Amino acid sequence: MTWIKGRHTFKMGVDIRRLVGQSALGFTTGNNYGDFSFTGNFAGEPFADFLLGTPVPSAIAVVSRDNDDRAKHYKTYFQDTVRVSKKLTMDIGVRYELHPGYADVGLNIGNFDRTVPITGKVVIMSDPKAKEFLAPGALISINACPGQSIRGVPCTPIMTAQEAGLPEALRTTYKTQFLPRIGFAID
Repeated sequence: MTWIKGRHTFKMGVDIRRLVGQSALGFTTGNNYGDFSFTGNFAGEPFADFLLGTPVPSAIAVVSRDNDDRAKHYKTYFQDTVRVSKKLTMDIGVRYELHPGYADVGLNIGNFDRTVPITGKVVIMSDPKAKEFLAPGALISINACPGQSIRGVPCTPIMTAQEAGLPEALRTTYKTQFLPRIGFAID
C-alpha cells in the first residue's frame, strides 16, 4: 500500500506465506524410486543393458511415510521516503520478519542438541507415534539410550520436543527480527 502526503511517500506491506516442503524419504540416492545401475553384465555394454531394462545392482528403500513439512512465515514493512530538498531524498523504514520452523505432518523430523556433553541429544516430535519412525540402524549408529557405554562414551539420549522445552518444529522461533532501513539519494 502506498500513501503520498506532501513531501512524504509512505509504503507499507504484509507478506504471509504458507510453506510446504514435501520430499520422498529414502536411504538410497533414488529415494523411494530406487537406484539402478547398468554395468553391461547382460549385453556387454552398459547402454545396451539400459535398453534391455536389466540393471545390476538395483536398490529400493521402503519407508512408511515421506516428509510433509508445513510452516507459515510472516513479513511486514513500513517505509517513509521524504523529499528533504530538491537535491536530497531520504528513506527511513523498518521491516519485521517471523519465521517459525517447519512442523512435519508425517512426524519425520528430528534435531540434534549439543548441550549434553560428549554425546549431545536427539530431539523428536512429541507425538508418541514419532518414536515408531526412528530407524533401528540410525539408533545403533548413535548408540541411543538405553544403551551401554562404548569405550567410556555414554549412550545418546532421545527426548521429545516437549521434554526439551521446544515447539513441535524443534527449534526456537526468534521474535526479534526487526530490520531497520535507512538510505538517501542526492540528485
